[in-house]
Formats: sequence, structure tokens, C-alpha cells
Amino acid sequence: MPKVKTIRLPEDLARAIVHRARLENVDESTAIRQLITIGVKEYAVKLYREGKMSLTEAANLANVTVREMIDLLLDRGVR
Repeated sequence: MPKVKTIRLPEDLARAIVHRARLENVDESTAIRQLITIGVKEYAVKLYREGKMSLTEAANLANVTVREMIDLLLDRGVR
């Protein structure tokens, strides 16, 4: 079941959400979820790059397959 969270956003993040929503033609809630997903994937890449997480752990955190995680890492120059 989805969780409901209430947060306060700085104005710059609120603008980024509105921009994404307009650009992708989605509602702001969807834009927030999309941007969080992007951020989580980047965070998983960072943790893997720093040796703080295994490949499988990073893939699980990013909610992707190991193969997709390898592709993400390669796209970001991580070998």
C-alpha cells in the first residue's frame, strides 16, 4: 500500500516539480514520484561507487534488476 508523506519543499524544488509536471504532461504528484525515483537511482549509484553497497543491494534500493543496475552504472562511468 502506498505511503502518504507530508513535506515542506523549498521554492526551487517546488519550481522543478511544476516544470517536470508541465514538460511531461503529468500531475505534480506523478512528477514528484518521478523525480524521487531519479534521485534514488543516483543515490544507489553513489553508494555503489563508494563501495558502501553491493551491486545487488544497489539494484534493490533503485528497484531495478541487476542487469539494469549495471547499465545505470556504466552510463555513469562506473566499472
